[in-house]
Amino acid sequence: MGRSSGYRPTKEQQADVQALRAELATLTGAEWQKATRIMSLITARLGKSKGPMGGAIQPRTCSFCGYYGHTKQFCVRRKEAVVRRKEAEAQAIVQEVQKDRARHAAQDRELARRKREQQEKGTVSQVALWEQMGVEWDWHPAGLGAFPKWYLEERARVIPKCTEPTPECGSCR
Repeated sequence: MGRSSGYRPTKEQQADVQALRAELATLTGAEWQKATRIMSLITARLGKSKGPMGGAIQPRTCSFCGYYGHTKQFCVRRKEAVVRRKEAEAQAIVQEVQKDRARHAAQDRELARRKREQQEKGTVSQVALWEQMGVEWDWHPAGLGAFPKWYLEERARVIPKCTEPTPECGSCR
């Protein structure tokens, strides 16, 4: 189906109408009287005085920027705002990644410092000490850390097993 000729100017009217439309595009929604006058000049030049239902032809403002002469779909200000927003989001992501890297580097430095201190003091981790002594150990079912196996077995006898294992409960392993 072809498009309606609507309020499109002919070649002879084009320069005149384009100048009026450019003037209309500089007006905001608060200047509706001027916009109505310019629109009536445009429609008079095109030879269309009434709309399809017989009413007056009124210009509409863009719902994003409030200026006449275009819709939100073709709004240059909206497109610029979208580009600025995407750039700001990308910049925020870059800054977050940099913060994460700095935080991880600080954590790594702190762990290395603690390890050096332990080596200087001659201290050994609990797990390493149990392995040196030959004590059997295992991780606590609830993720509380390493414990001697005899302790875990004793606790398993005292505390009954779960009848229905759930993903939150780690003691059913």
